[in-house]
Amino acid sequence: MRINFVEMFGLSGSGKSTLKAKLLQDNTMETAKPIRTNLTFALATSVFLIIKMLIISPINTLRILINPQGRRLLLRLGLRVFGIFIRRFKSKNNEIFLQDSGVIMPLVTSVIEENWTWTFEQVKLILKVIPIPDKVVFVSAPPLIAYERCIKRDKQSSYNQELFFKANDLCEFLLDFLKSKNIEVILMDNSETQTYP
Repeated sequence: MRINFVEMFGLSGSGKSTLKAKLLQDNTMETAKPIRTNLTFALATSVFLIIKMLIISPINTLRILINPQGRRLLLRLGLRVFGIFIRRFKSKNNEIFLQDSGVIMPLVTSVIEENWTWTFEQVKLILKVIPIPDKVVFVSAPPLIAYERCIKRDKQSSYNQELFFKANDLCEFLLDFLKSKNIEVILMDNSETQTYP
């Protein structure tokens, strides 16, 4: 049985959690939350991804590995790719929603939370070696609105406004890439202001 994976991504503060609840409310999709596994499996999967990347583009792979943010990103991706691999064998459902366990969103959060300095070549390289979801839901919101929502929601000022704009550039690149690969993309505009208590 073929399993279709669905992932939602967008800027932090774009309203993914709110829309995700509405999306899943009347849907029979299985929800796949992050798996708990031995770090060894995540490391082994990360090494496998790195070997594939080295074969395709040694220079860009080394540039990613030199950067500590890049190394942490590949480790997170290794864990998530391993989780997708496991679910291909264990799931009895033909459609799975990757809740906080997808492979696209870590690219975006690495920019916002860790200031990962990416290039188009590096992102394309990573996308070549990870399992791209069959369907993607993109939640859009202007970077400034998403930034202000995060500040109000998390009640902290450690977010960097500039990084939200950089992450938005990455989101636009990811959208173009996904569409070029004929991935089904659903766009959800969530630009309206939300308030947090």
